[in-house]
Amino acid sequence: MDPVTSVAAFVALHPDGVAEGDAGEIFDRLDPEERLALRSWAVGPSERLDWLQRNSDRPWTQAQLEHLEARAAVHVRRELQRRGWWRA
Repeated sequence: MDPVTSVAAFVALHPDGVAEGDAGEIFDRLDPEERLALRSWAVGPSERLDWLQRNSDRPWTQAQLEHLEARAAVHVRRELQRRGWWRA
């Protein structure tokens, strides 16, 4: 995998949150709601809460989404750094 400069760049390479090999392992280490939050980046910002509700069968708030996005981003960044795929 090529090094990336941001979690957004990593997610952009795998917008559906499903990947093979090492990238897949990184997604697999996230909890299901963190994966779902990152997958929601594939839809427009105004559609994310509705998309999340449809894909999780529960209502979401903007605060919940922001919290999970931040938590997932930290986990992904740490794993990318650990594997030497992070370019600062």
